[in-house]
Amino acid sequence: MKVSIAMCSYNGGRYIEAQLESIAAQERAPDELIICDDCSRDDTLQVIEGFARRARFPVRVIANHKNLGTSKNFEQAIGLCVGEIILLADQDDVWMPQKLKRTEAAFNRHQETGLVLSNAEVVDERLEPLGYDIWQFANLAADERRCIEDGRGFRTMLRRSVTFGITMAFHARYKKMILPLPGNQAVFNSPLPIHDKWIALIIASVARVGLIEEKLVLYRQHVHQQTGAAQMIRSTQQGASAWQPLNRNMFESAAATYRELRVRIAAQPRHLLHSDDLKELDALITHLEARARVPLHRLKRVPHIVRELGGGRYHRYANGWRSAIKDLM
Repeated sequence: MKVSIAMCSYNGGRYIEAQLESIAAQERAPDELIICDDCSRDDTLQVIEGFARRARFPVRVIANHKNLGTSKNFEQAIGLCVGEIILLADQDDVWMPQKLKRTEAAFNRHQETGLVLSNAEVVDERLEPLGYDIWQFANLAADERRCIEDGRGFRTMLRRSVTFGITMAFHARYKKMILPLPGNQAVFNSPLPIHDKWIALIIASVARVGLIEEKLVLYRQHVHQQTGAAQMIRSTQQGASAWQPLNRNMFESAAATYRELRVRIAAQPRHLLHSDDLKELDALITHLEARARVPLHRLKRVPHIVRELGGGRYHRYANGWRSAIKDLM
């Protein structure tokens, strides 16, 4: 099988060379590397072009004329890939030399596999381990991992962020199903699903998901990245000060994204989801729509919030009482 890597870059000059060199050092070389640069203002593009000239495999560099944002830039990169297996790559991580070999082997092990997710070591900006891996950060328990591999992980992935683009690879036969990607940008504690969760949910609805326990990526945490485990932890530690005012448009956008997800799944002649999975998706949409319609007057919000609490949806799809109080205040 041909293996493609879809990488997006934006002002990544500080770290991108290390990531590119880790791709060049793979025991199994990629068949192509697609890099879409989203109007970087530093030396990112120069570093990429220098790497492309000396790489032992084809490297295609696209310099955007306008900023697309992360999700739409990944959409562009994925669309340009020609390999049967597509891996997503961020600009600031480092791959273990065996990552491509292990990923390809996981697809070859089961023909029905559509998505493969590995573990990753969470490290600081100097690549020093922070003492936990990405599955531990996501609280992805062993029984949940078994559910995902047994085809029963859709609800786990729907309720929580347990999939990460940096460890993701998928079969290209699902490109038409996942594209276009939603244009949602990563915001901590947001209900908006971004590109990696979208891809995981769609493919998990129609194909087998394979997991690799081995840590195949050094997931670098630093102050310049858009998202990251360390940033999530800092925001959580800030407590109520990190809460933002109720954003009805954000909840409506999230509901619209999940409605489109349901349409995409329903359009497939065959999917693997049980009726309870679809009920779970509908319940999430109902919760997001309810939060989008919370009245402006605080006292009038109470019945809406109590209804969602009584239905258990604040606890299944948000942060329980904390989210309910946030909506009330």
